[in-house]
Amino acid sequence: MSEEEGGAPPPKKREYNDKPNEMTKGRRVARFLSRFSWYNPQYEALEEQEQRGVIDGESIIPSLDDAWEYYEHFILPRFLTGGGDGEDDFEEEGGSEKESDQSSFVKNPREHSIVNTNDCMEMAAKGEDARPTKLYPVWSTPGSQLADFGVGVGIYFLTLKISAVICLIAGLINIPTILYFEGSNYSNRQEGISNGGLKGSAVCTDVEWKACPSCVRSDWDYFPSDPSRFASIPADIFTPSDSSLAFILVNNCTIADRYAGIASFCSLIFVTVSIFLLSRYLRKKEVDFDLQEQTATDYSIEVINPPVDANDPEVWKEYMEGILPDEVQNKHVTCCTVALDNTKLINHLSARRQLMLQLELMTPPEIPFDKHNIEELGHEIPLPPTWKRYLCFATDPRALIAKIRVHEENIEELSTQTFEVSSVFITYETEEAQRAALKTLDVSGWNVWRNTGVEERLLFRGDKVLSLKEPAEPSSIRYEDLDDTFAKTVTQLMLTTFISLVLIVGGAFLIFLARRRSAFASGITIKIINSLTPAVCSMLVNKFESHAYEGQKQTSEYVKVTIFRWVSTAIVNIIITPFTSTTKNGAVFLLSALRATFIFELVTTPVLQLLDIGGNVKRHILGPRAVDQRRMDLKFLGNSYTLGERYTDLTKILFLTFFYAVIFPTGFFYAFATLALTYWVDKYSLLRQWGPAPKVGSQISEISRDYFFNAALLAFAIFGAYQWAGFPYDDACVTTENVSEVYAGTHTAINGDGDEVNITIAADSVHYEVCSQDMLRFFPPAFPALPVYQRDNEEWMLNEQELIVALFGWAGIGILVFTTFIFTKRIVVQNIKAAFFRTYEPQGEVGGPRFSQVREIFGYIPSVQLPGFPFPLLVCDLSGIQDLGLVGWKDTERPYSEHSLIYDVPRVAERLALEEGGKHDSATEDVLRIFSIVKEWPYEENEGDN
Repeated sequence: MSEEEGGAPPPKKREYNDKPNEMTKGRRVARFLSRFSWYNPQYEALEEQEQRGVIDGESIIPSLDDAWEYYEHFILPRFLTGGGDGEDDFEEEGGSEKESDQSSFVKNPREHSIVNTNDCMEMAAKGEDARPTKLYPVWSTPGSQLADFGVGVGIYFLTLKISAVICLIAGLINIPTILYFEGSNYSNRQEGISNGGLKGSAVCTDVEWKACPSCVRSDWDYFPSDPSRFASIPADIFTPSDSSLAFILVNNCTIADRYAGIASFCSLIFVTVSIFLLSRYLRKKEVDFDLQEQTATDYSIEVINPPVDANDPEVWKEYMEGILPDEVQNKHVTCCTVALDNTKLINHLSARRQLMLQLELMTPPEIPFDKHNIEELGHEIPLPPTWKRYLCFATDPRALIAKIRVHEENIEELSTQTFEVSSVFITYETEEAQRAALKTLDVSGWNVWRNTGVEERLLFRGDKVLSLKEPAEPSSIRYEDLDDTFAKTVTQLMLTTFISLVLIVGGAFLIFLARRRSAFASGITIKIINSLTPAVCSMLVNKFESHAYEGQKQTSEYVKVTIFRWVSTAIVNIIITPFTSTTKNGAVFLLSALRATFIFELVTTPVLQLLDIGGNVKRHILGPRAVDQRRMDLKFLGNSYTLGERYTDLTKILFLTFFYAVIFPTGFFYAFATLALTYWVDKYSLLRQWGPAPKVGSQISEISRDYFFNAALLAFAIFGAYQWAGFPYDDACVTTENVSEVYAGTHTAINGDGDEVNITIAADSVHYEVCSQDMLRFFPPAFPALPVYQRDNEEWMLNEQELIVALFGWAGIGILVFTTFIFTKRIVVQNIKAAFFRTYEPQGEVGGPRFSQVREIFGYIPSVQLPGFPFPLLVCDLSGIQDLGLVGWKDTERPYSEHSLIYDVPRVAERLALEEGGKHDSATEDVLRIFSIVKEWPYEENEGDN
């Protein structure tokens, strides 16, 4: 068996010599418990083997501490500590050297590289073993440092923190409203409230029956309705009269204090101004974070329309250096990546690798795993028992082998083709050259389509107008999907959108059924649906959509999950709740369900996230019982996360709070507590639980603030007006007629639900009649909610209430105009501008080090990330690069060839085996035909300016 196929035993793990106080608590607990056989059954055998050495033919017993070491150095993020004192000074032979200048960069003589000291912590590469590192501290890591995980992550945590403060201040502004609701003027101090946590909300406990001669049961024959608010005494029972008596339940909870509404309106104005300023601030911080972090993006461009046969990196280098103006001092191109449209081949290779891993994990440790002879393995691997196949969906190894053979046949067929070029990534040595290239080839979409509008010298190969842009982070490029066409993308989005709508309707129906039982059942149902939604949407996107960039993929998931959660958490409740039950007191009604939802979000989500039940079971129960080191390490991969999912939780809380801010103003305090807790829980998870993720830029943040934040704000204003207009939420309008004698006295009536109710009517009271106070259901629609839309002879608002409704109604119109302008500007104006005008605008000042000087910068190395594999799988030839640090990660146990899918293509593996030196000496013709190409031209210090 060849070494690249995994036949040679892996070298011994590097000893990092971590101090106990620098380890995770989980590792320290595992070290303590490992002495007990019930925790680590292999501990004694491992100690014995280490003392006497490994006997020939004996299996190496896996080390649990090595697995924890792998978890802490390859999965969890770490930062460089220099000499161990937390400062970025690095020693070299013969002493240490620091160089201080105005650029605030420090030279590292060991690698002739430069450390960016704009950060107090520099993120270390996976498995860094040449320099000392430490785990990021949870409490003391500054928020600005979280941009090390991608600009999007830094902006997310900043947004969380500021949003929590906004909710706290908005809650304080709403204190007069809260005091009014729980005071004596609204609902008699809300005596008899079903849950003390509802005090301060609009729940109404002061209700009484009134005479309603014109009321009939059919007045409540609509969905959703609450027939329990109607009661009657049939004529055959009520003998003093030949007709029946009818009654209606009235809420004595009116808005008689304008200051309560004005406080609510002031909170709307504050939130509006805050979100506007937040958006501006976040845009500025995006630029600051981007300038703070030196990445390959700052030096690179992407050609999105290259000629399909332009696969020679040398030609691209010559062209990209030649188009730069003379004033650019350093025109050197350092790297070129030519990405091919080989999606089908990559998909088959990836599927084969996953099946081979599954087969390897099924192989008992006493049976050597030979990738070249899997047919024999199929007979040696024991079949899973019947119960396991049905209950655990265990796979027959022979079925796996059959699938592997099918993929190998497809791989063999595809490897005979020549794939076209889909994108080209060019990395210059300086930011100045990159910006000059983007400015020089800044061409409108119209001119690119017509292939005109540039000087003849700028035409690629004399006949092609190129379209350039600044690429995303290297780790966020999805090389398997770079070939997508616009029509294909639109078709995929339409399909997944339709499926999402069907799922939303289904989820709403389940919530409706749960609400009929209790608010608690409704809260649990909403929580379960919200928990399952990301997995469902991720499955939809992964199966039916293809995206060239991780940011686009996560944005698609984010939009679907957010809409799903907004509907299930907030909108469904208002749809299925009868209007007259909006402020009703009781465990099964809207406000109780709303409070239960806030409690679940505040308590359940953070607790489950901190407990990390699945991860701890793997690390503390399944891991110690793994039969070999590789299986053990696979239990320590960390939890996956996406930035889009984190943003959905944020926007869901904000939308829920804003949507019900009028009738549940205490929700601002729940939101503050939830967002503040989420900040720390997510920060802890990022630094101690979650595995590595692609670095995503500001795309999700932009979508969030430009669309979803504004939509939540619009919901606050528009629905706030309707909610203020709905008081007292009883659909009962008072008349000037006194009750007749037959109504005076005490009666036993039957309400619309068939229950008996005792009713007392005073002789001096007046009649009521049914009217509609729900302006949302007016026909024609009443928009915005304004007092003038009250129907003739059905006016129910007090003067104070009319003022509040008018303020909210007109504010809603203003915010609607503003958000419409934002939407139009982003969707229409920007696209039109890109189509017909030059759009490139550089941000920040040009400066800083050259590309080759910054060691934390990685190159555009085509790869795919698959579940179960701790490192990306390479889908390109590395023979063209000299500095393997461009890959961005290093496996201290295995060579890069074992992480390369190139060697899974038989004809390529055979050709490379014939090359002198075995693996990375030169690229063969087969590799150039079917795999992406990476070429590096190292910058020489004495090269001088071009």
